Amino acid sequence: MHIGIVPSIRGAEYSYSAGSRAYALIRNISFCSLYKEGVQYDAVLLQKVFDCRLIRRIKAAGAKCIVDTCNFKERTPGETKALLDTDVVTVPTETMRNYIRSKHLVKPIHTAPDVHEYSMDWPLAAPAARTVVVPGTYYNVLRVKGLHSVLEGADKVVIVTNPEKKYQDLAERELRPIFRDQLEIRSWTWDTLASSLMDAAVALVLYRTSEEARYKSCNRTSLALHMGIPVVTEDNPEVRELSVGTGGVFFYDAACGNESIRGAIDKAFVCSGRWATGTHKECVRTYVKECKYGMTAAAETWTGIFQRYFN
Repeated sequence: MHIGIVPSIRGAEYSYSAGSRAYALIRNISFCSLYKEGVQYDAVLLQKVFDCRLIRRIKAAGAKCIVDTCNFKERTPGETKALLDTDVVTVPTETMRNYIRSKHLVKPIHTAPDVHEYSMDWPLAAPAARTVVVPGTYYNVLRVKGLHSVLEGADKVVIVTNPEKKYQDLAERELRPIFRDQLEIRSWTWDTLASSLMDAAVALVLYRTSEEARYKSCNRTSLALHMGIPVVTEDNPEVRELSVGTGGVFFYDAACGNESIRGAIDKAFVCSGRWATGTHKECVRTYVKECKYGMTAAAETWTGIFQRYFN
């Protein structure tokens, strides 16, 4: 069996979805490789690539096609058509699978978790007092802008965002006048993601909207927990599993406004203090490694899907 993978961002290492749903498969499943035109494949996985012409070429060459989407809503007509034209659809969460099914898509749809390639050799975070780190992408900047009153009790607020200059400039322009010396802006790639969180006492994981939070995967939350960092975020079924398993996730209700976030952050700081001693961080790391998002279990799930249809 030979599976070609088409990542949404070719050659860029600063996309959570491309890293955990394309490159991770290439690195960890022996029969997966980066897609090349002219090579014969049994199937080709398009990771958030909604190119109907490419789907037709893949099928004309005798291969099956998988479209992997982590968008909780079809955002363009082309995306909707790609989901209709492909042979199989994969998504990261059961909630998203149920949503797509509700649109009467008559295709096999499978839940395949992100493959979280977190090293057990990474050092655990050593928090610098009351440091809040916000890992994510550019849209965090606009969410954080309205949270100054919530975060004013933090010694430092670290925004970890895309490395491109336009996003770094956006964070500087929008947040520096508000947070001043309290703010630090860091860029991330897959190589620097762990180190960018090393001094975090608490991770604040934000989404564009509460609706989106219900559908998305929990890669940023699991990463922070792997580093030994308690997390504040919105509730969803995926994160709820990690909360029960680790005791390190504190939920806020966006409908209740900033006070709900403030309360969750205060609880997370208390948790961070407890985790500073003892071996609980190591236990949390082991749990994250062995859960369904861990590299071994997640790769097995993907392998099972490939073998079911394309072996």
